[in-house]
Amino acid sequence: MLRKFITVRSTRIVHAGGLIEYYYMAVPAAGVLEKYPSSCLAQPTVFRSPWESIVQPDEILTPGHKYYVVPRRTVRKLQARAQWASGPAHRADGLVSEDSESDSSGQSVEGRRPALRAGNGGRKKKAVSVAWHPSLKVIAEVSPVNGPAKVNRFHG
Repeated sequence: MLRKFITVRSTRIVHAGGLIEYYYMAVPAAGVLEKYPSSCLAQPTVFRSPWESIVQPDEILTPGHKYYVVPRRTVRKLQARAQWASGPAHRADGLVSEDSESDSSGQSVEGRRPALRAGNGGRKKKAVSVAWHPSLKVIAEVSPVNGPAKVNRFHG
């Protein structure tokens, strides 16, 4: 019961490593951002809509909400990925559809982007069979006293 009270009635700040900070009163975002200067505060929707989810320093973090501490570099990557995905329509096979204007070569003029393809060209990897084969080797020790022909076997 106490755990439910803590999670519902507190502002939760979740770090990338899984650490969770709890604040029981309204907190200015600037106070939290001072502790993590190379990071941004974001709402949980940051991975779907990175522009709308970033919390500004002048906002107040209210109890009952969850926020993520996200490195600035990750936010920039998410924004670039979202911008790239909102470009021209891509087909499932990785080719760019030609809904926009075309030049004389037949390629789309606006928004030329490389087509997404699997790293191996869409081919499946062959299954490699790996089997273990035991091998035992005889260790031969030559004794100068008894002659070169004696073999000592190790018995454990």
